[in-house]
Amino acid sequence: MKRALSILSVSIVVLGLLVSGISCSCTKTVYITTTPTPTPTPTPMPTAPPVSAWSTLSSGATGWLYAVWGSSSSDVSAVGDGGTILCYDGSAWSGMNSGTTQPLIGVWGSSSSDVFAVGDTGIILHYNGSAWSAMNSGTPTVTLASVWGSAP
Repeated sequence: MKRALSILSVSIVVLGLLVSGISCSCTKTVYITTTPTPTPTPTPMPTAPPVSAWSTLSSGATGWLYAVWGSSSSDVSAVGDGGTILCYDGSAWSGMNSGTTQPLIGVWGSSSSDVFAVGDTGIILHYNGSAWSAMNSGTPTVTLASVWGSAP
């Protein structure tokens, strides 16, 4: 059994190289054992703890939501059509004033008081923990589709 597996694996590698157009002029020594290898005893899989099921939670949004980001299960932001920004506090969604009607497509933050949203016409919004404010991207004709960073 082991001999067949060894030869088969070498054949697949060589065939894969030939099919992909890669030529190989190397010498490879393959050792094949003729003594049967003992079958390992399978290790039983641990039983997973019960997982909560997904459930529907109405956001109250009337348009599309495009992105979501959260710093915890009680601090989640979602952005979407018409400048929609929603915040989830762990029990309910509530709308926030974005100051724009442009679609917001991406959201990311480093903490609950440092969140960025981006979207159409180069819009960048920053949340400081109490209000959203516009930032100048210098790209008024470009759609910014995502935002990402690293926390200090």
